[in-house]
Amino acid sequence: MGAFACRRTDGPWSGLPNRPMLDEHWTELMPRYVLTAFPSTSFAGLVDAGVAVGWLHLAAAFTKRSFLGKAWLTVSTFDLISKAAAGNPLAPHLLAAIVKS
Repeated sequence: MGAFACRRTDGPWSGLPNRPMLDEHWTELMPRYVLTAFPSTSFAGLVDAGVAVGWLHLAAAFTKRSFLGKAWLTVSTFDLISKAAAGNPLAPHLLAAIVKS
């Protein structure tokens, strides 16, 4: 079974390399966890990055936005705090995209 990870290519995500797929540039930043158990309609604009698992048609998010009360909540599982992530030049740009989403 194959899987592919992708991300948005508009807004603050547009300046990141290799759109829309996540490839070797993202190796040190890839999440250890995924976000699941939400309707697939959430992928219509509230999921900024995620993964789909081939023929199973299972989708999970790495970064998801939700409206909570009077504000937006953004949850991300990208690894931005490990030593490997600190050495990746993409990390500060990814963090900026997540914060601006």
